[in-house]
Amino acid sequence: MKNYRKGWYNIDERREVPFRDIDASKIKNPFNHLPERLYLTEEEEEIIALYYYRSEVGKNLKSKDTHLQNTLVFWYMMLYAKQVRSEKDFQWMQSDFLKTLKSCKEKEIKLPPSYLQFFQTYDFLVRLRTGDLRFIASHQLAPFPDNKNYYLLPFFGDSQGFSWWYLLLNKSNEHCILYNDYHWQDIGKQVSDEPEPEFIVCADSFEKFIVRLAEDIKKQEEGQWEQKFKARFPEYFNISPLELLEQFPEDRKLLKKDKLTIRYF
Repeated sequence: MKNYRKGWYNIDERREVPFRDIDASKIKNPFNHLPERLYLTEEEEEIIALYYYRSEVGKNLKSKDTHLQNTLVFWYMMLYAKQVRSEKDFQWMQSDFLKTLKSCKEKEIKLPPSYLQFFQTYDFLVRLRTGDLRFIASHQLAPFPDNKNYYLLPFFGDSQGFSWWYLLLNKSNEHCILYNDYHWQDIGKQVSDEPEPEFIVCADSFEKFIVRLAEDIKKQEEGQWEQKFKARFPEYFNISPLELLEQFPEDRKLLKKDKLTIRYF
């Protein structure tokens, strides 16, 4: 198999940066190094529900008050990133994860214990605030084009499908973390004149990946994540959550009446 170069893709700067190994003492308990969890208030949870409700009935596109609608959108963006994933969505994710386990078992592939622990623990997932990059419980094991004895399991990527992180696995229980910008469904399907996707080894283990990602997020947030987000768009955050909700009295009544089951993505 090829010797792929090592590197790291910084999710805040959206560019490749030098590879850096992780202190061995940190990977013994990688989840001890996660950022603190942020909790939503009831009013903040209602803002998210209100945004989805208005999306369901098409009001987000028909709003006459553009500034008010944009205010709702920016509050939703900030709270969505803060919450990361709802408990209801986590339960849906577990259904997908069972398919992953079945697929791996059929191919006699064992997933790293830390990977299993991470994807089955809600409190761990919601501590990694990665914006439009999301952890996914994919049940698709893709053959690794460079070696038929290895498989790729996508587990993290952006909403547009332009950045992907994979577990590279084999039957000997070896693994590492690869990154590339080629959609995993297209790997191995390139036509002859297309270049092969370039993979970067960004971590020697899932534990090291989690620790470095956590370090990046903590450095980015520096304990003032919410304040920094609001400072970037001050024109939309000169209002409290309750004051924003009070601008939509009819929608709030309908939302409570319909009691929609909303899946947060």
